[in-house]
Amino acid sequence: MTARTGRPVGATRRVAAYLGRDRRRLTLLCLAALGMALVSAAGPVLIAQGPGLGLRSASGGLALAVGVLLIGVVVWALNRVRIYLTKCLVADAVLAMRLDALRSALGQDLEFYDRNDRSSITSRVTNDLESFGESTFNLLELLQQLLVVVLLIPLMFVLEWRLTLATLAGGFLIALTTRRFGRVTRRRAGRAAAATAALTTSVAESTSGLATVRAFGCEKPLVEAAAKHNTRLFEANRRADFYAALLQPSLAVLTGLITTLLVFAGGMMVEQAVLTAPAWYLFVLATDRVAWLLASTGSLDGQAQTALAASERIFELIDAAREDDPPGAEPLAGRGAVRVEGLRLTYTSGNEALRGVTLDVPAGCHLGLVGPSGSGKSTLLKVLARMQPPTDGEVLLDGRPLSDAPEEELRRGVAYVPQRPQLFDGTIADNLRMAVPELTDGELTRLVADAGLTSWLAAFPQGMRTPVGPGGEALSHGQRQVVCLLRALAKRPFLVLLDEPTANVDKATDEHLQQALRSLLDGVTCVVIAHRLNTVRDADRIAVLREGRITETGTHDELLAAGGEYAALHEDFAYASADDRTSVTGGGA
Repeated sequence: MTARTGRPVGATRRVAAYLGRDRRRLTLLCLAALGMALVSAAGPVLIAQGPGLGLRSASGGLALAVGVLLIGVVVWALNRVRIYLTKCLVADAVLAMRLDALRSALGQDLEFYDRNDRSSITSRVTNDLESFGESTFNLLELLQQLLVVVLLIPLMFVLEWRLTLATLAGGFLIALTTRRFGRVTRRRAGRAAAATAALTTSVAESTSGLATVRAFGCEKPLVEAAAKHNTRLFEANRRADFYAALLQPSLAVLTGLITTLLVFAGGMMVEQAVLTAPAWYLFVLATDRVAWLLASTGSLDGQAQTALAASERIFELIDAAREDDPPGAEPLAGRGAVRVEGLRLTYTSGNEALRGVTLDVPAGCHLGLVGPSGSGKSTLLKVLARMQPPTDGEVLLDGRPLSDAPEEELRRGVAYVPQRPQLFDGTIADNLRMAVPELTDGELTRLVADAGLTSWLAAFPQGMRTPVGPGGEALSHGQRQVVCLLRALAKRPFLVLLDEPTANVDKATDEHLQQALRSLLDGVTCVVIAHRLNTVRDADRIAVLREGRITETGTHDELLAAGGEYAALHEDFAYASADDRTSVTGGGA
């Protein structure tokens, strides 16, 4: 396991690496920008020759007009090419960063999401990257415009080196001013991004719990909370805009003073015959262009700071600590034997969910986990699935530490079905193929038949091609549970971890699933959490958890005879089921 933590370093270098992935397109962009800069720089030179050409002959004036027109057309064409290539480079960089950030987010264990809000992660992958893309595009635009300055400065030295040095000194003063403002701008941009993430989290939480909001009529406090986050966002943006508003007038004053000084000094030189009038006019045109671009450096620095602030938040996500395969990891044996020794887990909140759990599950054994709510059953299953790292203790899979198992093999050989079923927009077949994309329609049909759910599937008019909707909202809760179970079994795993697999299905479907589990999991190691105790009645062994500790283990008959906690749970279950004897037919609860 390797961890990459801490503040991202070399953000500028990393951004440049993303932008430079397409070398061919980057080369074309540089050529287009250089060509546009050369032609743009030729404009002032041609215009400065205007008085002489126009006075000599009408044809000279026509040539001047045609030349200016051609320069305009060429600059327009090159500019369109340059903008297109810049947009392509930025879009490709944003896509690559978004995919890297998404891979990192999806590869984290559940402990990561205990420490980081899901909506904040979403905001980084969406809002921050949008801000990064916009700011980076504007930054590249300004950088390419600065090429004109680079080409005009040698010409200015040829015309009058003293005035040119004065211009550069003024540019240095402008650069110092923008640098001072830039430090503040960067901090403000980071705070604005954090405020945006907080607002996104608040709105997402309210909309995801809409049923609860409507049921309890608690719209007012949620709207007030969103309003507070919006106010913080407004204040963060207002402060950022305030500093930006101070910067532009400051630069405008400095630029105006420098230009006025140079124009006056140049006029004195013409009067003293040090400069010719056309040369002086050419210098004024060049100075005006250079001064405008130097004034733009304020915006240049602001865009750079905004882009870097957004990129740092993205790189923090990309660099977040995650599990990697250890060097020289050996293939899994694939038997599914599990050994848990002294397992402890404490959440970041301080709640101790597991307190020294020791458990042995031989290969091919079916183990049932029962116990009251909050006893640690689901947490233990997450640890066995390597989705929640333990605080202490060890989990062995086929005699090897679970942490040493190759990630790809582990996900292929271990099937985990959580308590809350999660489907993705698409069809039933699309969701069943998520783990094994190469499964054919015939193989999926056989899987359903082996599970004894042919009649269940026949209830859907479109069969396997039935759309499930975003999050599976088009199906009932019980139907989603069935699809999730079939999806897990489609991998033909050697270790199956089920968190209350039949808790949300009707009795008829429950009976089908019990038969399917016995058939499809024959010889497969299985650990199942039971809400309905009949789910684990025939399990090879049953373990009872209470307050993070295993208090009893044995078979169903042994535990009933012992008269302990399992017997009490069984009695409660039997009492609760006494008034619910009628079998219900249908597709799910």
